[in-house]
Amino acid sequence: MRTRVQYTADFRRVCELPRRVITKRESKKWARVLTKRLRRNGGSQKLRPEQGISLIEIARHDGAVLFLPVGCGKTLIAYLAMVILQAKRGIIISKKGLEPQTMADHRLFYKHWQRPQNPIRFVPREMITSRAHPKLLEEYEPDVIFLDESDAAANYDRSLAARIERYKKKHPKTIIICATGTPSRHSILGFWHHLVWSLGEGAPVPMTRDEAKTWARVLDNKTRDPLSRPHPGALGETRRDALEWFARRLRETPGVVIIDKDSCKQPIIIKTVQADSCPEIDEAFEKLVLRGRNPGGIVVSDGLSVWRLENQLGCGFYTEYDDPQPPKAWRIARRNLARFVRRRILQSRHSGAPMDTTSQVLARYPEHPIVLEWKAVRSSYKPKMRTIWLSDATIDSARKWLERQSEPSIIWCGSVDFAQRLSRKLNIPYFGAGGKSAGGLHLHEASKHFKHIILSWNSAMVGFNLQHWNNQLIIYPPQSAKWLEQLFGRTHRSGQKKPVVVTFMITSGIVLEMIASARDEAQHNKDSVSLTQKILRAIEKRGKYVNDNSYRWVTGEERMERQEMAA
Repeated sequence: MRTRVQYTADFRRVCELPRRVITKRESKKWARVLTKRLRRNGGSQKLRPEQGISLIEIARHDGAVLFLPVGCGKTLIAYLAMVILQAKRGIIISKKGLEPQTMADHRLFYKHWQRPQNPIRFVPREMITSRAHPKLLEEYEPDVIFLDESDAAANYDRSLAARIERYKKKHPKTIIICATGTPSRHSILGFWHHLVWSLGEGAPVPMTRDEAKTWARVLDNKTRDPLSRPHPGALGETRRDALEWFARRLRETPGVVIIDKDSCKQPIIIKTVQADSCPEIDEAFEKLVLRGRNPGGIVVSDGLSVWRLENQLGCGFYTEYDDPQPPKAWRIARRNLARFVRRRILQSRHSGAPMDTTSQVLARYPEHPIVLEWKAVRSSYKPKMRTIWLSDATIDSARKWLERQSEPSIIWCGSVDFAQRLSRKLNIPYFGAGGKSAGGLHLHEASKHFKHIILSWNSAMVGFNLQHWNNQLIIYPPQSAKWLEQLFGRTHRSGQKKPVVVTFMITSGIVLEMIASARDEAQHNKDSVSLTQKILRAIEKRGKYVNDNSYRWVTGEERMERQEMAA
């Protein structure tokens, strides 16, 4: 019999929560009131409406979940939240590499706004999850936690969420504020725990994860088996009814702030440009599509590896292991260790000494037979990747694009190898890990020195303020609307004075599929969380796209048909 969402006591609690509607008038009022109360004599900065309503919700409910557009000023919200809440040991958890920019912002705030009673500590989330600091939260005992870009803690089973969850249970009076412009990709489970951490019994979701999972199976965008979806039951007659009910319940809940508008008044324009054709790249795609092999003849079967290889080949290169076949004993020992680690982490979750990482498990069980088996063979094989270049045709396409640009431009790349080669060929700087160039210059200072730059979207798509640039080219794009929202928002944000143009370089059919998938993901966010992402707000100007029937440009069903014909 098909399961259904039940009318439980928790469901009734959610239904009976107070409701309120955030209005522009109220937001502007609180921006004025709090500006007057919090600004120093001689200060000239003003709070924006979304900042004003966020801060009053934080003050009223001792915590909040803020779904705010990218670029709306979360740094100032975090700073003033510590002032309002009179935090004794307040911390801001954010991405590593953002500390220089955050500290520079705080020094500016000192001139305009009241200072917190106690220093605010900036903690990179990578420090929270490291083996070296497994009890950082317990040792510092923060009373206020501002989790910036809280979607980084979307996975409830990973160490960041696990350690915050554990700390909150031990210190239930801790105030937690979660803020992001991209709360979810496909599932409400990506932010379910954030609502519970921040609002407790005031959260508009079930308090238990098992019941939340049942809701998620109804509401979520994707499911392995559509026939296994529970009946919406208490949530509505149909899934569409359930989505509408949940979206309204979420945005009308006190302590939840959802601002469905753009932080930038300038338009955002999305364009496409097709990379130049290339016989070497075409041949590589034919081998991949028809035989499922990379140019070196190695079989590539799993979906993620195929996606990665198609993006690489479109850029004119591919990576493979120097020794693609590790010894059998090494493979078996590694597989056994992975299973052992997963089990131990799950079993320890509710114990007095929980573990979250592989290194913790190895340290706890150094003499276990599975661990000893792995230690005995670990050094027998060290995977090393090598990059093999087929063509610079795509780099030449990027050069031609850049030569046509008069505005300051960013070229985003998803591959370090490609970005570094592109940097050498075009003679413009590349900023990678930590937002730093090869010469050590930090990204927040780059606008003083360079008109055009190359960035890794893995390293720089979150947190950086890049309003100096208004022109972007994306090569080897991320595969998520959530990440594209962050990437667009580096330049399309408050303070931008020019229209922002984002150009996708179509290097293969997989890029077209990725853009379509991102739109679908963004639409789900609009339906379930009431947030309209930039990819849906943008003005589209499609460039000329030519499918010359080579395997490089095939998409979806056409690719499957050609594979079946070849088979």
